[in-house]
Amino acid sequence: MKRCKLLKCSVLLISGFLYFLNLQGQSISPSVQEWVSSAKPGEKNEVFVIFEAECSPSAIYASDEFSSLDRDTRRKKLFHCMDQNRKMLSSIAHDLMTRGTSAREIRIHPMVCAISTEISMEDLHSWIDNSPEIVMVELTKDHPVFFHEPVSESASSFRSPMGTEPGILAVKADKLWKMGYTGKNAKLLTFDTGIWPDHPALGGRFLGKRVPLSQAWFGFDSPFPYDKTGSHGTHVTGTAAGLDTATSDTIGIAFRSYLMATDPIVGNLSEIKTMEQILTAYEWAINPDGDTTTFDDMPDVINNSWGHPYDTAWDEGLCNGWISDMFLLVEAMDIMSFQSAGNDGPGSQTVGSPASSNGSIINNFAIGAINGADTTFPIAGFSSRGPSVCNDTGSLGIKPEIVAPGVNVRSAERTFSGDYTYSSKSGTSMACPHVSGVALLLREAFPQVSAKDIKEALYYTASDLGAPGEDNVYGMGVIDALASFDFLDSIYNPALPSNSPLDLSVLDYSLEDRGYVCQGPDSIDVKIYTTIPRSLNSIGLSYGVYGDTAFFHGFDSGTIDDTLEVKIPLGDALQPGWNDFYVRVENFGGMADDDPINNTYFKSIYQIPDAELPFLEDFNQNNIYSLQFLVVNDDDRKTWDTAWTNTYGPGAFMNFSRYDPRDYQKDELITPNFNITNTDSLTLSFDLSYLFIVPQLNDSLHILASTDCGLTWSDTVYSKGQVDLNTTSKTPVANWLPTDSSDWRREEIDLTSFAGFDQIMFKWVAINGKGNNLYMDNINIERTPIISSMASLQGESQVEFYPNPIRDEFTIRNHSDEVLQVSFMDINGKAIGDQWAIPSNSATTSDLSYLIPGIYLLRIDGTRTTGFHKLIKL
Repeated sequence: MKRCKLLKCSVLLISGFLYFLNLQGQSISPSVQEWVSSAKPGEKNEVFVIFEAECSPSAIYASDEFSSLDRDTRRKKLFHCMDQNRKMLSSIAHDLMTRGTSAREIRIHPMVCAISTEISMEDLHSWIDNSPEIVMVELTKDHPVFFHEPVSESASSFRSPMGTEPGILAVKADKLWKMGYTGKNAKLLTFDTGIWPDHPALGGRFLGKRVPLSQAWFGFDSPFPYDKTGSHGTHVTGTAAGLDTATSDTIGIAFRSYLMATDPIVGNLSEIKTMEQILTAYEWAINPDGDTTTFDDMPDVINNSWGHPYDTAWDEGLCNGWISDMFLLVEAMDIMSFQSAGNDGPGSQTVGSPASSNGSIINNFAIGAINGADTTFPIAGFSSRGPSVCNDTGSLGIKPEIVAPGVNVRSAERTFSGDYTYSSKSGTSMACPHVSGVALLLREAFPQVSAKDIKEALYYTASDLGAPGEDNVYGMGVIDALASFDFLDSIYNPALPSNSPLDLSVLDYSLEDRGYVCQGPDSIDVKIYTTIPRSLNSIGLSYGVYGDTAFFHGFDSGTIDDTLEVKIPLGDALQPGWNDFYVRVENFGGMADDDPINNTYFKSIYQIPDAELPFLEDFNQNNIYSLQFLVVNDDDRKTWDTAWTNTYGPGAFMNFSRYDPRDYQKDELITPNFNITNTDSLTLSFDLSYLFIVPQLNDSLHILASTDCGLTWSDTVYSKGQVDLNTTSKTPVANWLPTDSSDWRREEIDLTSFAGFDQIMFKWVAINGKGNNLYMDNINIERTPIISSMASLQGESQVEFYPNPIRDEFTIRNHSDEVLQVSFMDINGKAIGDQWAIPSNSATTSDLSYLIPGIYLLRIDGTRTTGFHKLIKL
C-alpha cells in the first residue's frame, strides 16, 4: 500500500497542557488544534480521522477504463474497492482497541476511508505520530448541517383540477410529459427533515410501502417516516414528484416516481447533525438493502436542500478532501445528486457548504433560485452567489451550476393539527427539487445513461440568463428539460415510455401498518387490483415476513376484472417483535406488468411478545426502540425517547417542554404480555422525576392494565398530573433535568387485585400539556417477593445503603453501636455469597458486578436492627 508521509507532530508542554504543533499546516483542522491547545490531561473529544486509502474509488472513477464498463460492473468494482478499505479500517480499529487506548465507539467509513471515535488528547497524538497513513484529522462537529430555511412562507389554497405550477412550466417538464415520461419507477431520495408519506400529493408512492421500510427510510430522529415542524422535506419532495390524483393537482414533476427519505436535517440548534452523520446516510443510500450484489435498491436521484451557511475560510475537508470524495463516489455509483446553493445572497461568495465543493464542473451540482412566475426569470435576491470558497479557476470556481424556480413555490405540507394541505415557500431549497424532478424524467427516458452524462446535459443545455455565458449569479442559466432531452437524444436512443395495459397491484390488507397484535389472526383479507381482466390461474399471492420462508396462495379458476378481495390464512407467519410483513401479487401470465413495484405491499406489524416475571428495565441501551417496549406515537411528533440524567444514567423521557402544539396528545409505552398464572400478588414500581410549573401547563401520566393481551385497556392503575406528578422541591424551571436523587420519587403500585388472571400487560400513557420534561427509570414488575412474609427492616434509621438500584459497587453504612451481620438473598430467599460483618459506626463497600440484573433481598441481623430490604441490581 502506498503510504504518504503527510505530517509529523511535536508535543510541547504549555501551561501544563499538551499542545500539537502542526509542522505542515494542513492535516490537522483548526478546531483540533484549538482543542488540544486548551484541553486538560485525559480530556476526550470526538475526532474524524482520514487515511490514505488502500483503494481509491475516486481514482477508479477517473480512469479511462471505468466509463467503458456497463453499470453493474462499475458498481461491483466500486464496492470491491470499498471492501478493501473496510478491511484496512477494521484492522486499524481492532488495533486501537487491543492496545488499550481510550478510543471508544469506533465507527469505520470505507466510503471515504475514515474512522471516527472518541479519544483522549494524548492517545490521539500517539496515534497520529505512529500512523503515517493518516491524511487528515478533524473534529466530528467540524461540519454541522442545517436545512436552508425558506425566506418566506404562506398558506396556499388548492389549485383547480388539472392545475400545474408555473415553475414546472418554466423548466419545460410538461414537454416531456407530452412524450409520455413521468418518472415512472425511477426513485427519488430526499435528504431533508423527513417526509409525510401519506400526503395525498405523494399518491401512496412512498417506497417503504413496497419494500422493507429499512430500504426506503433511514431515520435519525424517528424509526418511522415523519417530517419535522414546517414540513420542509415534504414540501421539497412534492415539488420534485407531487400529484394529488383525486384532484389532478400537479405540484411536482416526476409524479410517477417512487420516494425514499432520510431525516438528518433540522433547524433546532440542539439537534444539529454533523457531516459525519450525513456520511452514514450516504453510505446507506448507495446500498439500502445491505447487499452489494444487488443494485435495484439504489435511488436514481438524491435531492439535498440543506447545507452549512457560507464561510469564506478555506475548508480542506470540503474543497480537497473527504466531502468532495463522498459526492464523487455517489456520482460514480450512477446516482445523481443535486444541492441547493443557499439563501445568503445577494453578496458574492455566499454559496454554502457542501454546495461549494467541486470535484468536477458538475460535482457538486449547486442550484440557485429564480422567480419562475416571471417570464424574464429574475434572480431571487436571497439566492447565494459564487464564486466558490474553494479557490478553483474557470468553470470549477463558478457557482451555482444552474438556477431553477424557487420563489413562491407551492407544494405539500402537514399542519400542526395533522391536516394535509399546501403552502408556498421561497428558497433555493425549493429550486433544487425542480432539477431533481427533471433528472428523474431523464433517467426514465435514458435508463442506461450515466449520472455524469445526464448532469452534463442539464448543465450544458441550460438557457443562459444575466451576463452572457456562465456567471456567479445564474451559473449556466435556467434548467431546460426539453433541451436536455434533445441533447441526450442526439447521442443515445431514448427508451420508449412504458405503456403496458396491465398493472397488477396490492391495494391493502387487513393488518394495520405500525399496529400491534397479540397472536396473529388466523387469516387476513387482501384486496388486489388489475387494470385489465385476468384469469385467476395466471396470478397468485405470496406473503410472509421479509427474510423468512414465504407462504403462497393460488387460485384454481375464475377471473379478476378490476378489484378482488380474497381471504388468505396467516398461520404462524408473524414473530414476536417488529415484522416487515408483505403481500405480493405474482404475475404468471406472460404479459409485462407496467409497474412491478406496486405488486408488493409492505407493512410494519408488531406482535406482542410473551414474557415472564420479574421484569426490570433500566433503559441503559439508550434507544427506546431497541428495548422491551412498544412505542405508540399516533401524531408522529414528540414521543417517548431516552435521555441522559445525572442520577441514573439513561432513562425514559417525555419532552413535554418542546411538544408543540399543546393539544393533549397521547404517547404510549406498552410492555410485553406477562404470564401471571398462579400469582397471589403483584407489584409494579418505577422511579419518576418531574418538576411542576403552573396549573395551565397540565401534563399527566397514566398506567393502564390489560388482561386480554391489549384488546381492551379497562383498568387504570395509576393516574397523576400537575402537583401530584411533582417529585422535587426545587424552584420551577422549564426544560427540567434531574441532577440528584432528591429529584426522584419511587412509585409503587399494588396489583393484588389482578391475582387470578393468567396474563397482564401495562401501558404508560403520557398526555401532553406542554409543561415540563418527565423522566422515568428502573421499571420493575414482580410477584410480591418472600420479604412480604418476613419482618421488615427494623431500626432502619441506623443503617444506610446506596445506591439502590445497584450497578457495581454497593455501600452499607452502620450508624449503630452494634456489629451487624449482612447477607444477600435471591427473591426466593436463597442465600447468595458469604455473610459479612459491619462494625459499629463504620461502612463497607462491596463489588456486586458479578450479580446478574434482577431483584435481591438484603438481610441485616443485629440486636436492635434486623430484617430485610429489597434491592434492584441493574
